[in-house]
Amino acid sequence: VTITQRLADPPAEVVPLAWPSVREMVAASPAFPAVLPQDHLEPVLVDAVRRRGGEVRFGAPFTALRTTSDGVRATVGGVEVRARFVVGADGPHSPVRTALGIRWERLGVIGEFTLTLFRAAGMPPRPSALNFVMHPDAEGVLLPLGIGRWGYFRAGTAPSLAALLTAIGRPVTPEVLGTSRFTLAADVASAYRAGPGFLVGDAAHRMPPYAGLGL
Repeated sequence: VTITQRLADPPAEVVPLAWPSVREMVAASPAFPAVLPQDHLEPVLVDAVRRRGGEVRFGAPFTALRTTSDGVRATVGGVEVRARFVVGADGPHSPVRTALGIRWERLGVIGEFTLTLFRAAGMPPRPSALNFVMHPDAEGVLLPLGIGRWGYFRAGTAPSLAALLTAIGRPVTPEVLGTSRFTLAADVASAYRAGPGFLVGDAAHRMPPYAGLGL
């Protein structure tokens, strides 16, 4: 983690991320930790599932679920699917959790934030996975999200072009790819299981990636 006035400025402070030691990493995993955007990771996971005989269906919305004496019946893409169990790995707004009748409790809110995704030639060398910009006109976080792609994370609404350029600290020409607004909050399900239904990940509990702790 670096802390600067602008991304192009020398860092005022460098804070190591909370990775384990190299020896611990090698003992536990064949790969080192990396900043990997979700849209880069998911195709790798889909390929791994298919190589092992699994089936992945796109464009097949989940619309109904009921439990039976021997498992569940789910309607997916207009087709009824029968299974012994169902796993809700469908995020904080989980339709599976709702169908199972499990309550969702809000624990606290930090605030409303925006992530702006952009590309720009001539960006400063990326010093860190998380680059905190402290300039009063552009306070936020710049983070690399793939080759040549960046994210600018800040409180409130999407930044103006002037604020984005101030955060970068160089006269580049950003190509904005998209923005997303979200509430930085913590939530938890009242239960992680209801009969043959299970919840995992953000469908079971959501905590904000505050201070770089991740989800």
